[in-house]
Amino acid sequence: MKVSNNLKKENYTAVAEFMLVSFERDLSEFTKSFKTIDEEYLSKFKSAITDAKSLGSAMAIQAEQKNVTKKLYEYADQLKDMIAFLKRYAEKANLETTILGRIATSLRAKNIEKSVIDTRAALPYFIENKDKMTDMPEGFLDKIEPIIDNFEKLNISQNSLMNQRKQITSESKDVYQKLYVYISEIADMGKMIYKQSTKKDEYTISKILSRMSYTDKKKEVKAEMPKKEA
Repeated sequence: MKVSNNLKKENYTAVAEFMLVSFERDLSEFTKSFKTIDEEYLSKFKSAITDAKSLGSAMAIQAEQKNVTKKLYEYADQLKDMIAFLKRYAEKANLETTILGRIATSLRAKNIEKSVIDTRAALPYFIENKDKMTDMPEGFLDKIEPIIDNFEKLNISQNSLMNQRKQITSESKDVYQKLYVYISEIADMGKMIYKQSTKKDEYTISKILSRMSYTDKKKEVKAEMPKKEA
């Protein structure tokens, strides 16, 4: 059941709410032509709108994911620099540095989890031998632990956001499809009932979208108008 090529999923609830005003007003006329289109149908239509509006925003979660990823990469750059210095200190002290090379490789590849695991595994060895690394500033190794902690917290947050996004995407498919069916049914019936009336526009998706656009522009103009001085 196709309504309009211009009807995008993000407009479903707004279009449905525009249509609801007309549909609720005209319900008795719908019932005369289609006897199952009654108060119960109206109630279900309202519920479908409410369900769609209550869905979390996958786009908002995606934006949050990008922010978390940005922070992860910032910490990765910090740790990469610190590992480079630590490797230099360790080499001068003739300490084993193979694991530091692996950590640097993982960080360049943005492999956060492996970087965290290897860094945690390596720290005890370098803490134990810190006195041999005479060039290393005091408290240098202490700065690495907080970075690793932040890595782990952000990584957990990233995984949680990914799961939320998957869940919302899965749930929204059925919810939006249900609302789409109501929109398309009411639009089709409305255009049949009001074929010879100007009310037909109130059930024509392209006309509703135009009204929505006009309303949004009026709000923008009103917001931009300077306030009159008292």
